[in-house]
Amino acid sequence: MATGFNQLRGIDEDFCQCPICLQQYKEPRLLPCLHRYCSDCLKQLIEENEEATVLSCSECRGQFPLPKEGVAGFKLDFYMKDVIEYIHLRKSFDDKHLRECCDCSKNVKVTAYCFKCSGYLCKKCYGSHVTKKSLNDHKQHTVSLEELKSKGMTLEVFADLKEAPKCQSHPEDFCLHCCGTCGNIPICLTCTYESHENHIINDVGVLAKEEKEKLTHKLFELDQHKDRMLKMSENLTRITEELTAGFNGKKENFHLRHEKEVEVIKAEIEKLENDNKIRLTVIENNMQKELIESRKQMDEEIEAIKKKYENINEKIKIKNEEMLVTFQRKQESKIEKSRKKIIFLEREFQTFMTTFEERQNDRFVTLQDKLYFIEGTRKRYENLMATGHSVLETSNDWAVVQSIPDICKAIDPLREDMKREFPDLEGVSVVEISPDLTEDKKFPVIIEGIKSSEWRITGITSTSSDSAVITGCTPVGYQSHITVINMKGKVLHQQKIKGSMYWPSSFCAFLSEFTVVIVRESNEIGLFDFRDNSYAKKTITDVISSWPSGRSVLCVSTDPTNKLIFVGGDNSREVYVFDDQLDFLKTLMLPRVIQCPYDMAVSAGNLLVCDFTGKRAFVVSTDMTERGETEQILHEFTKSDLYGDNWQPLSVCSDRSGFIYILWKTGNYTSEKRIVVQYSQDGRQLLRARQIDANDATCMTTVVTGLTEKLLVTTWNSGKLFIYNIK
Repeated sequence: MATGFNQLRGIDEDFCQCPICLQQYKEPRLLPCLHRYCSDCLKQLIEENEEATVLSCSECRGQFPLPKEGVAGFKLDFYMKDVIEYIHLRKSFDDKHLRECCDCSKNVKVTAYCFKCSGYLCKKCYGSHVTKKSLNDHKQHTVSLEELKSKGMTLEVFADLKEAPKCQSHPEDFCLHCCGTCGNIPICLTCTYESHENHIINDVGVLAKEEKEKLTHKLFELDQHKDRMLKMSENLTRITEELTAGFNGKKENFHLRHEKEVEVIKAEIEKLENDNKIRLTVIENNMQKELIESRKQMDEEIEAIKKKYENINEKIKIKNEEMLVTFQRKQESKIEKSRKKIIFLEREFQTFMTTFEERQNDRFVTLQDKLYFIEGTRKRYENLMATGHSVLETSNDWAVVQSIPDICKAIDPLREDMKREFPDLEGVSVVEISPDLTEDKKFPVIIEGIKSSEWRITGITSTSSDSAVITGCTPVGYQSHITVINMKGKVLHQQKIKGSMYWPSSFCAFLSEFTVVIVRESNEIGLFDFRDNSYAKKTITDVISSWPSGRSVLCVSTDPTNKLIFVGGDNSREVYVFDDQLDFLKTLMLPRVIQCPYDMAVSAGNLLVCDFTGKRAFVVSTDMTERGETEQILHEFTKSDLYGDNWQPLSVCSDRSGFIYILWKTGNYTSEKRIVVQYSQDGRQLLRARQIDANDATCMTTVVTGLTEKLLVTTWNSGKLFIYNIK
């Protein structure tokens, strides 16, 4: 501990400055967080917010209930009053201003101070002041500048010079004890027999010693958390800087990619317009040549057949004009589609950027809140450590017993805040850039034989050999079909399966390297092995006694990792689970908000459910007991706002990176529209939408071809296959 006259001289005067008025404290009051303010400043702060029931500390943002007594309910800071009194005394000795001597009443340079008289003394009066017998009790409370320099102005010396406080109930008596029952307030001997009789009475010296020992121990415990708290603050600052840099870079990347897409479409429009001009010129030139030739022949023929050639000329004009009109309409239609594509792309980009920036801003707000909390905790720690160590150094027992209980009371909540963990902190990052969907060069692909045979497609899934399996029904008899195709639409294998229903729908899902599971008709489930094109089947009612009569399968999905098959039926929330040997395992009950599953997919261990009837799509946890109601809806997929909000989900799948795709439809039969919407891996963010130029698009899947992955969308009766490259 520092000694000598300069020990207290080293106190930072900012430590004694009120953070509200920025002046030296006047009657400082302590908040529970140990930050202090002038009594008048606190009073003004309370009056400005008359209806407030709590007071907010401007230093650490702590919230504290307002006492019924107002400012008087906050404890007076005895320690800070001692420090301020010392500063005033020190300045009076250091400056050269003349002051009034309390003995001779002359304005002279003072050299001493009497704490009992609360006045300054000149050099002459000081000698008599300490020698007069009548002032004998003043001697131990009087100090000169020379004595201060020789003894050293420590807190102990300063405390010894001051008198004990006067009793508030008996102002003529000095306080000798503290009442533990009444919060250690100073009391005199008379009080112990009157208003404080039978209370806990403490000797101020003994109590001060005990409080100092308690504070020393608690400060040591608190200091153990210092390095961790400072490291947490550095980590928050670092992560915020990295997040800002990443956000700005990726935002610029989005803009560049968007501008590039627009430029490509504009180039296509320009090419179409140029082709239009060239084709018009060719048609007009050909027409002129034919007219000239016709006139030449007409002149060589006799007058009798002149009328014949005039008719021919008229037919030629009509034919070419019709060709011209037809071509112009086709070109204008292509140009209009391209322009609509730009408008659609612009709307999609704006929607995506709005969502992206909103989520990024949410992450910044979360980080900023945590940073405010850590910074507030750090300020509370620094203030408490400075206050605690300062109180430990003082020998003013009254300041000790009044201050230390409040300091100890503030330590426990501060320690808990310093120990607080932020487990999700390192997981905060810039929103991921989703893979782009670009149309394949041959777009769309015509699947061989589907439209010409009037076959229907109701299901599609991938295989492990750059091909896809499609299933559906045929118009001939009671047959469904299994067709294997490549990415050019060529049929690699095809077989018909006879059933008992007219136009029997069938659905499929990838199960293993060589196996696809197929459900069809009302209650049939089977395995198709595309190595030898074999098909082994079971009747669901043979393995599930609870399958209701009249219920038909409506969709199928698989979890290849766990070798599980999920089957959904019409007009039911029940999902039936089978293993890869088609043995029944259990029944899952979907949440009541779902009417029935129209299509399903498994992603990240959860079930993605399209509720066509309810016009909604959900992510549902598969952590359900058999026929139980413990299932959880993790969240609902957001609909696109394109063409209104009357969208119904048709099909769902996910890519190998975990991004989710849902095929939505809206409108009636004559004006139906289809869009594919891409979602983030957790399904909470709508990333982009692509309109499908076919009002009968019905199902989709993803397939890996070499090092790339593609999204396949098939139509119900037009035999088209739309292929998107996932980049």
